[in-house]
Order: sequence, then C-alpha cells, then structure tokens
Amino acid sequence: MEEIEAQLSSNRSLGYSTLLHLQQQSGADPSLLRLLVDSSSVIVHYILADVYDNDEEIAAQILKCLGFMIYHPSIVGSIKGDDARAIVDSLIKVITTTKIKSVCNLGVWCISMQQFNSSLLDANFHSLLRAITYALDNPIGSLSITFEAMQAVMKLASTSAENMRAMSNIWAPPVYRRLVRSDKRERDMSERCLQKVLSVICPPPVILSKALVIDLKKTLLLMMEELLNQGLKIQTLQVWKWFMRLLGPYGMKNKHLVNKLLKIPEQTFTDLDPQIQNASLVAWEGLIDSLICSQPYAPKSNALVKNPTDQTVLKGSNPTEADGFSKKIKLVMTPLIGIMSSNCDASVHVSCLNTWSYLLYKLEKLASSHSVVKTVWEPILEVIIKVGPVNKNIWSWSFCIELLDNFISAGNNDVNSKLNDHKATRLPESAKYSWKYYPIKWSPLDLGNLEFFINTIHGLIINGLNITLSGEVRTVTYSAASSLFRSLLGPVKHFLKSDLITYDEVILSLNMMLKFLKSLYENMRSKDGGIDDLLPLLLQLLEAFVDELEPSTLQSPLYKVALDLKNIETSEPVYRFKSAKVPDICFMNCMEKVSPIAYITLLYFHAVTKATLKEPDYDIVEGIHRYVKLLLSSYEPLEILHLFVSLLYTEKMPHCFEIWVALANCLKDYIDNHDFRSLIKLQLDSPDYVIIIYFLCYPFAAYSCLKAHLKLQHVIEEWTSLYISLSRASENGHPTIIEDLLSMLSSYFNEALTNGDLVPEPQSSVNGQDINVRLLFGEAMICAVEQASLIAKSEAKESESWRSSNIKSSLEFASCLVKFRTNDETNVSTSLIEKRYLAVLLVSSNGV
Repeated sequence: MEEIEAQLSSNRSLGYSTLLHLQQQSGADPSLLRLLVDSSSVIVHYILADVYDNDEEIAAQILKCLGFMIYHPSIVGSIKGDDARAIVDSLIKVITTTKIKSVCNLGVWCISMQQFNSSLLDANFHSLLRAITYALDNPIGSLSITFEAMQAVMKLASTSAENMRAMSNIWAPPVYRRLVRSDKRERDMSERCLQKVLSVICPPPVILSKALVIDLKKTLLLMMEELLNQGLKIQTLQVWKWFMRLLGPYGMKNKHLVNKLLKIPEQTFTDLDPQIQNASLVAWEGLIDSLICSQPYAPKSNALVKNPTDQTVLKGSNPTEADGFSKKIKLVMTPLIGIMSSNCDASVHVSCLNTWSYLLYKLEKLASSHSVVKTVWEPILEVIIKVGPVNKNIWSWSFCIELLDNFISAGNNDVNSKLNDHKATRLPESAKYSWKYYPIKWSPLDLGNLEFFINTIHGLIINGLNITLSGEVRTVTYSAASSLFRSLLGPVKHFLKSDLITYDEVILSLNMMLKFLKSLYENMRSKDGGIDDLLPLLLQLLEAFVDELEPSTLQSPLYKVALDLKNIETSEPVYRFKSAKVPDICFMNCMEKVSPIAYITLLYFHAVTKATLKEPDYDIVEGIHRYVKLLLSSYEPLEILHLFVSLLYTEKMPHCFEIWVALANCLKDYIDNHDFRSLIKLQLDSPDYVIIIYFLCYPFAAYSCLKAHLKLQHVIEEWTSLYISLSRASENGHPTIIEDLLSMLSSYFNEALTNGDLVPEPQSSVNGQDINVRLLFGEAMICAVEQASLIAKSEAKESESWRSSNIKSSLEFASCLVKFRTNDETNVSTSLIEKRYLAVLLVSSNGV
C-alpha cells in the first residue's frame, strides 16, 4: 500500500493499475482484502481527488477501482458517511459533465454496482435520478451508456422502490419510448428493464399514466403503427402490452386513445398466422392489467335468496356491481370467446386459455363471485364442453376441467390454489404446449355458484351421450363428471353443516342436486337399446351423494323433498297381503314428500330396475349389495329396510328376486355382525316386526313377476339363511312370527288358487330335479318350523311351543301345498316337499 500511495503521487496510471491488480487478487487472499478494508479511507481520498482526470485511460482505471470499492460488502461498509456522500456526488458530476463515452459508461456502471445503504441513497435520490435520466438519453447517443443506465434504474428500484414509483414519470418515459425503436437491441433492453421494475410501476401511478398518454398522442401511437406496417406484428404487440399496462385505470378516461390502441389487436386477432394470434393473446394480458385493479374482496354474505323471477341471486354488496365493471369484463372476454369458438390451431386455444386463467388470477377472490362466474366462466366452459375431449381440444378440455376442479375443491378452504399437473384428466402429450398455472385465490363456497357447478357437470354428461363419441372419449367425460361431482359434495357438506345456513338454503341446495340426479335418471330411462355407460355413472353419483353428505341432513325429518318421479305414478304394485293379525305398512306414493335419502334410494332402485329391463345379464347383486351396505353402515337399519320393503312392494318388475337376494344378503351380514337384539323386537305391536314379516313374505308376493332370471334355489338359500340369522338374533325367539307367516301365506295361496292366479307352470331344472314355486313355499316353511322347534327345545319350552293356533296354521299351509298339485306323475319334488313338511311339523309339534 505504501508503494501504491507513492505511485499515486508520482505516476497515477501505474498506481491505479497496481491498485486494480491488488483488488483482483484479494478475492483469493483474505489478507489482501483486509488490507484494502484498512486502507479504504486513503484510497477514497486519492480517487476523489483524481476522478475528474481528463485522461481517458486514467479516468477509466479510477472508476474501475472505485466500482470495486463500493461493490464489495466488506469494503463499502468501511467507507465513512462523508466519504460515501462525496463518492455519490463525484459520480453524478462525472456522468453529467464528461465528454468521454467510456468514462460516462463506467460512472453509470458504478451506480448500478454500488452497495451503499438505502438511507444514503434516499438522501441523494434526486441527484442520482437526474444522473441516471441523463444517461438514459445521453447526448453522446451511446447504447452502452443507455444499457448501464437501465441497469442503474433496476438497482435503484430494488433499493428505493417508493421513491422510484413516486418519480416514475421522470425515468420511465426514456425507457418505454425505446420500445418502439426499430433497433431490436434497444427494444430488448427496454423491455428487460421494464420487466425487472414491473412490481414498482404496476399498477401505474397516475403521473406515469398521464406522461404516457401525452407521449402516445404525440409520437408513440404513430410509431407503433409504423412498426405494424413494417410487418413487425409480434414486436408491435409486445409494445402494445406494455403501453396498456402503463396506462392503467387512467387510460380508461381517454376512451378515444384506447379505442385507437384497440384497433391494433383487432387486426392481429384475426391473422392467419398462429404465432401472431398467440402474441395477440399474450398482449391482451396488458389490457387485463389495465382494467383489473387488485383489491381485497370479502362478500358480506354467502346466502342464497330467490328473487321475484325465481332466479338465484346473492345478498349483500359486491364490487362486481360497480359501475363499468361488467363492461370491462365484456371487453376482455369478447375476443377470448370468439377464439375458443373458432377452429384455430391448438396452440392458439392454449394461449387463449392461458390469458383466460390470467384474468381469473388478476380478479383474485372476485374470480369466485357469482357475476364473474356468469360472464367469465360460463362462456368458455360452454364452448369447451360442447366440443368435448376430442382431437386437438383434448388438452384445452383437460385444462378447463382441472381448473374447475380447483375452483370447486379449493373454494371450501379459502386458500390460494395452484393447478396440479398430476391429475388424471391431464394427458402427457399436453406438455408440448406452454401452459401457465397462475395461483388463483378462491373465495369460500358461495351457494350462488352451486347451480353453475351442477349445470356444468350435467353439461359434461349430456355431451357424453353423443352417439358419435368413441367409448374411450365417453369414459373420460363420465370420469371427469364423477370426479367433479364428488369434489363438489365436500364443500356442500361443509356448508350444510354451518350454523349460519338457513332452512331455505338447505332445501334449495338439496333440490338442486336431486333435480340434477333425477334428470340423469330420466335421460337414462328414455334411451333405447342396451345398457350403456350412463347407468354405472348414475349409480356412482348416487353412491357419492350418500357417502359424502351427512346422514343428519339426508335422513332428517326437517328436510323433505317432493317425490316427483313419473314412473311411480304409473307403476303396478306387487300383491299386498291381507291379514287380520299383521297390520299393513306405509308404502310410498307420488303425492308425498320424503327424506333426501329415500329419494336417492328410490332413484338408485329404479336405475337398477332399468338395467335389468335393458340387459338381462347385468349383474345387479354386487351393486345393490355395495349400496345397501353403505346405507346400513350410516343410517338406522330398520328405516332403511322399511324403505326398501316399500320400494319392492310398490312396483312389479323383472329380476325382483335378484334385488331381494342382494337386500337379504346385506341384512343377514348386518345382523350377524351387530347387536341386532337392541334394534329389533319380534313382537306384533312393533313396527320393526311388521317390516320383517313383509320382507320375508316378498318372494312369495313377487311370484307373479317371476321371469326365471334367477334360479329359485338361490332365493330359497338366501331366505333360509336370513331367517336363521333372524331367529338367532331375536331376543325371545319368535313366538308369533311362524304363525303370522303361515297365516299370511296360506291366505295368499287360497286366494290365488280361487282366482286362478296360480296354475302349474313349465318346470325348470335345479340339480337335475323338476321344481316349481311350491319348492319356494315348502322349503321356506320347513326352515321356519325347524328353527321354531330348535329354539323351543333350547329354551325348555317344548310343551308350550306349539299351541293349537300354530298347528292349525301349519296344517292349513300343508293343505295349500296339497291343493296345488300337478297331474304329472313324474313330479317327484311335489310329494317330497309335502312329505318333508308334514314330517317336520309332526316332529316339531311332538305328535300333538
């Protein structure tokens, strides 16, 4: 250092060259860096004295040495306040007074490199800004100086953002004016600078917007038009985007100017070149920035009401109702809807959806508001869904489905959501397109949007019914609809549990969803031909409805919905037993209101019936078993059984035995795995007892509907298995159930024989033997008599177990079996059933 000081006094060129070499070596030698820190005041003293040297070589060396001193964190911290202020003043003077290009360049470079604290920069802000502005449009006309000045702008914006924003009308115009220059280097450096300081100037302060308006009217608009005429359409659109951003809300006060600006994208949106169309859509985001100002939004109420025109509206104030908001949204959306409706290149549709999602991002929580849903969401989704996931639309379709799923799912948690690219709806090939995923802020679930969600899901499904679609496309469509519906049920469940929700809102929400499910059922019911994918989808949705929503809502006596299914009105009921001992049960009718769970179960029941009508080989047992098991695990089992008994007796149908077998199997499993004694008492005055009796009697009542789709042996096996489980689970055995069963069946048999309803039918083969319906009657009653005898013996009540009424009922039933004889001498099963029944009866009654 002593040597350097001596050189600086006698040979400045050599001295600063040696100092610069020392600084370069200090990066690898901590002792040299320590030396520079300790000697900083001496070095600064020489630099301040020599910085104005007119020798270009010496001045350049000095500024390079100074740049190192004020850039390195360890050294700049050792520079005292007065020296620091003197350095800033010297740099400003050098920049604004030198005639040497390289010196001016290095002076600006020093400002862009310095690491002074913000308090020093703020104190000298106006002087620094004056020097930087001078350098931006330097008299020398040097692009390198302009480049360094823009670097300095970025540096100052990062350290003095508030001051830079307040003075943006001073430094920003020299930057944005270069956007319309013919030199690509100028345009690129200008755009890079603006991009780096975007957070400082956007949304733009009014003073900046006013400055831009003046410049546009004077020269910039004409220069943009010249660029466009030169064929530089993409470059012109880039400039257009920046100017629209910087005009901000103030620009809307200059409608004449804005209209002139809008003529540029009007020309490029219809260009045949996809690249220019894509550039137009990217530029359109500048208009969105200008029109949509970020502002917090929290609706005062999420409640639903009905207005006099029976349309769903929101209560409470809404920023989207502000004057001019709807016009702004319409202006933004018009070209987007047009492009999505046109037969553009797939990349253009992707760009359009990127711009659309950018609009949602800028709207923040307003993106979930009811009015925005109507004007922004619905038009795009309507177009996308109408085309479906086919050909080039598959990626756009997947993107929209995924975005909608985020809207539905994330809205319940009121959190920022970002699209996940691992969803099943996304296809790997979509990676070739440039998708942008903006972190959209969703507001809490608004029931005002429930109808929109349901209608969109319904639209997906209806589009899937298009007969021209392939099976694969239909599967993808139905899968998306099912996933969206299940996603929707989560927020709905959360909302229905809220203490703030009203009774009317609950009923309105339930009716919307039930109307949707009913509509799907009617669509399925009206379709001709064999069973299709709509049935499995409908069953999935019905199961999801039951699985996701709370039993306290679906089974509540407070919430009743109209039973408005048309096929109930025209259905032909199954035989109703008439017994003086066993009271009738309440059956459904089309005039009453039922619980939501009853409505859903009715839809499920008739959907399955539709399946059996259209496709005899369709296996319904597994589906019904899964659904009933779901109900029994969450709801009162006897109420569920009552519901199904009512459904079974309401309408004659083919394959009724399959449905009954599935129900009986579920009930048996439930009885075997639960404490059924606490749930049911087999006593005549108990409603549960009546339900059980009617359920056990159903296979006999449904005999007239028999179409031989299921072997009777299966019904017999399931009936006996269920009866044994019931007998073992009953608290006191079944002192009256046998008598009542025999009485009801004997009455039915005698009535049927008298009316001629029962006649010998063609035989069917089971295990090589000819059987008929008497096998069902006989085997079932043999099981009942045997179980009664076993229970009586186990409880030491053998002497009392067979009263005269029981014996009389048993003998009457035996008489019915004998009456219904066939003249076929080879009918071995006829005599076998009679003999087995009478033998069991004889043993069980102890020979009375």
